[in-house]
Amino acid sequence: MAETAVEPSVRTLARATPRDLDRRLFAAGVAAITIGTGAFLLVQLSGWPPHEDETLPLFVGRQSLGGLFDTVLGKRGGAPLHFVLAWVVAHTGGGLETMRFLSALFATEDRAIGMRSFVENGPGKASFTGS
Repeated sequence: MAETAVEPSVRTLARATPRDLDRRLFAAGVAAITIGTGAFLLVQLSGWPPHEDETLPLFVGRQSLGGLFDTVLGKRGGAPLHFVLAWVVAHTGGGLETMRFLSALFATEDRAIGMRSFVENGPGKASFTGS
């Protein structure tokens, strides 16, 4: 019996990039993650105890609008839009749950925008709207 040498084949594992995936499948996955995150955050609106980052904007938002900008821009620093939204919440009778609802809304939208940017621009070049 004659023996023949068989050259082992070299197999490389190619990693699928988002560009290789079917766009509809990828969009469905992003939508599912976004909906799941939104549902979890909505369920947890009143489940977690208040955190300093949530209550501070509400306390600052109780001031007049001019006082709010003075505090945010001159003394404390921070995202002015976040504090303006807290001002609206505080002056319309909302509370911690309303602030958490707005945060959840912006978090899920920003995640969708970031994933879409990742697909279009590639790894390391995704852009987000939030902070």
